[in-house]
Amino acid sequence: KTERGYVLGSPSSRNNETERDLPAASVSIARALLHSSMLLGTFTDRQSILELMKVKPQNTEKFFCDHLEKDIQFLAESLSGNIDDATMTVHLFLRYILDSTADTNITITFMHEKEDRVQWESCLKAVMQSFFQVLEQKLASAKQQIVEEGAHSSNVLLKVAYGQSPPFSHLPSCGLINMPCMWRFEQRMTVQRLTHLVQQENGANQLHVLLELLSKHQHIQHIQHLPEILTLQRSLIHFFQNGDIHEGERLSVRKFLERDDLSDDQRFAFKRAIQTVQKVWCNIRPSPRSSEISIPEELWSQEIDADTAILDLLPTTPSITSIVTKFLIQLQNSCIDTAAQLTKEKQRSVSAEEVKHASVLSVTESDLITMALSNFQYVLEEDGTKTTHYNFLTLQRQVIHRFISGKPVVKAQTTPSITLNNVKTLHSTKENVKEQLRQEPLSTSLMKRIMEEARSVSDISRTLSTLKVAAEFLAVTGGDPERLLTEYVRNELKMEANAKQFRDLPVVSQTELKHILSLWQILSAKRSALLVQMNQNPFFLIDKGYHDELAGQEREKLTTALSTVNIEFFIIDLHEMITVTLESYKNTWGIVETFQKYLENEGKEEIYIENLTRAVSPDLLLKNVISVWKTAVLISKTYARSYIQE
Repeated sequence: KTERGYVLGSPSSRNNETERDLPAASVSIARALLHSSMLLGTFTDRQSILELMKVKPQNTEKFFCDHLEKDIQFLAESLSGNIDDATMTVHLFLRYILDSTADTNITITFMHEKEDRVQWESCLKAVMQSFFQVLEQKLASAKQQIVEEGAHSSNVLLKVAYGQSPPFSHLPSCGLINMPCMWRFEQRMTVQRLTHLVQQENGANQLHVLLELLSKHQHIQHIQHLPEILTLQRSLIHFFQNGDIHEGERLSVRKFLERDDLSDDQRFAFKRAIQTVQKVWCNIRPSPRSSEISIPEELWSQEIDADTAILDLLPTTPSITSIVTKFLIQLQNSCIDTAAQLTKEKQRSVSAEEVKHASVLSVTESDLITMALSNFQYVLEEDGTKTTHYNFLTLQRQVIHRFISGKPVVKAQTTPSITLNNVKTLHSTKENVKEQLRQEPLSTSLMKRIMEEARSVSDISRTLSTLKVAAEFLAVTGGDPERLLTEYVRNELKMEANAKQFRDLPVVSQTELKHILSLWQILSAKRSALLVQMNQNPFFLIDKGYHDELAGQEREKLTTALSTVNIEFFIIDLHEMITVTLESYKNTWGIVETFQKYLENEGKEEIYIENLTRAVSPDLLLKNVISVWKTAVLISKTYARSYIQE
């Protein structure tokens, strides 16, 4: 969007980045000239300068001075030089423009339309391109002139900084400290300098992939944490769909991470995911236009810290986490698309549910620098200026092979999402399904097949995700109870790939719509049982007040008593109560009476209820209910060493 006036905000919120089609170094020089001009204007025509500004600062002079300092700092970073080099570069560019315009027909006009701005940017880019090709030589010449003719020509440290080895004739000539290389200032290779060098090699025409990785590296380096962010989002959705929505308003990020029911691995993964969201958001928030994503203005000032409500991290639309997730997916897909245009490699795509660490780009700064240094060809020294030449085409091929080849495109439309204005709990969804179409339980034999044969957590998770979508549609539209679930998912929901995945699990492909809630209930319980077997806690988001462990004697007594009940039904029904309605009960209530009441509300027969509840001591409270369920899982034959570890 082209706007008239000055729109940059606080200097402290700026990042060193490209702007539209201009490299970062070119942006820094252009802004340095802009801020110098506006700073001068505050002394000559202050009112006109203020009229150009969208937001008027209290101290205009300090505002532009701070911006000018940022421009020089960013220019130094882009060139991997120091502040003096960056300052001289701006002066040399002014001299270069004056010399160039004397021979060319470059005219400066008012930019009323977008086309005018684009034309101006193209002109500036061309001038910058030719300037940077001679910058090293001009910079070396300027430094030489300062050392030989300037007021500080006798300053030894200045000579060292400018690349000259001082002749310490009065010191010993032997020893490591007296070697000339110890006193030579070498320019450090950074991602910013590498980006600048590629741009000067006309990288936009031949080195598309390499240039994209380098110019967007500050964001791309965070793509490797996308799986943790998606896991965090799914876990938070589960938390709010099964718990109290107001709990999230009271629960801060700090308190969430301090929960006792989080394992160390879960706490570490969530903490890293939240930190990644925070880092990416801090990078893209100050300059949403250059990030090529749409950020609502009301979110521009929003920050993420330890006191942020965990509710704010839900993937609602719009929200910070949903924007960050889609931004990282967009970056991954863009890099893969750019590489595919060059390699002609056939692309594959995955849903957000299928994203794993092996699926995403993982590119570190040290990787890029190491690969670049291994691809230098020769060093050319001319007039005291050393120029290192690199084989960037080979570097690009290596980068594609190592970081991009084989990575899938991620379907952005499959990312987790939730609507806070109409939060649907599992309980309400299931009740609405029951109202819309008749439901029946799966037969005992089919239930036992699932509990005994389903062994893959990922297969079950994918199926549960599809069942949830189908149930939410059925809760509104209803359907034919006798219709096959697979046919409904394929033809009505247009989810062909999801329907095919039903074949990965026993029984699922044979079920009808009248079985959807029973199937959902059984698969959920089986998934949690597998997680327990894998030493994970499937209930880590449920309030810690329900996680008290049974005493040793209580566990032994329960183990003996459970041998007299139908253990699969006990596991499935108690799991349903825990995941759907538990947090509406107080943890001081008795397990037996609460479980009995729950089963009555579910329409179970009296003899069925008696069979499931007689094994539990009436003295046990709901604070032990999760420990009771885990005990049942551990003694059941479904707890066999036959799961698939993912």
